[in-house]
Amino acid sequence: MGILRAALTLLFLAFVFPRVAFRLPFYSTKLERLIARYYEARDESMLIKSIPNVRWPIVSRGGHFTPFLEDSLAHSAGKPVKRKPYRYFEGWYYKMVSKDTRDTVIVIPCVFFDGEHEDDHAFIMVGKTVRDASGKVLSSDATFHKYPLSEVKLINYENDEKGFDRYQFSIGENVFTENQASLDIPGRVTGKIELTKVVEYPSTTFNPNIMGFFSFLDATIGMECVHKVVAIDSSTKGTLSFAGDIGNVDMTGGKAYVEGDYGSEFPSKWIWMQSNHFKSNPGSSFLLSVASIPFPNEKTTLFEFKGFLGFIYDASNKKIFRFGTYTGASIEVLGFDSGSLKGANKAEIVISDPQYVINITGTGDRTNPALLWGPR
Repeated sequence: MGILRAALTLLFLAFVFPRVAFRLPFYSTKLERLIARYYEARDESMLIKSIPNVRWPIVSRGGHFTPFLEDSLAHSAGKPVKRKPYRYFEGWYYKMVSKDTRDTVIVIPCVFFDGEHEDDHAFIMVGKTVRDASGKVLSSDATFHKYPLSEVKLINYENDEKGFDRYQFSIGENVFTENQASLDIPGRVTGKIELTKVVEYPSTTFNPNIMGFFSFLDATIGMECVHKVVAIDSSTKGTLSFAGDIGNVDMTGGKAYVEGDYGSEFPSKWIWMQSNHFKSNPGSSFLLSVASIPFPNEKTTLFEFKGFLGFIYDASNKKIFRFGTYTGASIEVLGFDSGSLKGANKAEIVISDPQYVINITGTGDRTNPALLWGPR
């Protein structure tokens, strides 16, 4: 009954309070702004002074795949499995852009467990895009590299005293940490990129990560997919050597962004935008993710709703603005230039909350699209 009460309480907080309380006649907008300013001050202090946050007795920042890995390897060796098979994935997204912004490299390492131990595996997706001086895409491709779980090694995974991810794992000869990606994929790419001057997403008591208090909802009932942000912005150092005509790509002096996801599977529909290239305010960063979310989870779906989350990081003032379903903000997708998401090269979105209105115009080039592999 305790778990049921906790779930109902979280349900009330997540869906009634943000959507209803902000609109009640007796709810003070001034009070809301005061609370928001308090959280902004906490975020700012985390970014400037790195004040340790209160540690909650739940795991809310990822790094869960160790028991699944152990069970899968035991099953493949004919040994008894400790836990009931469960569908699960965990992956990271590294986006690295060269100093002249002409070369973009995407690296996605992931471990996947199908729930039956029939197709458990790891993979690394590597995407490469080349643009001309005007930003037009000249070429874009992505490759998928599958590995047996026996080649996955979790070297270290813990949260430090400030609650930030400190992870190190390898897939084959490829090593990934929160501040580097070392690649050795024969026939595709080799090299090592170091991330320096990393700006980490602030972790506060009631907002341990980008999911806000939905993190505690995940800890209670388990959500389909949980998002995490590792590095809002960072500089890069190193060179990647690609096979074929691409050759060496110098990433020194460039930019990087790192995030991740874990859960049972990816959302059925989503829109995602991210950038940390702002000429007028270097070091600033932006993220928006909109997805169709089953509640309470994909196993027992009572209904689906459109959830979203994101932030704007103002580097000049070291200030971060959060927005999402859990902050009481609302989102409106005004439309796409092609009439629908499929095939669109431009999208217009408006986000509003009691304090701000954000107008977003996202543009892209789908002349040479790259296929994205995701757990489904």
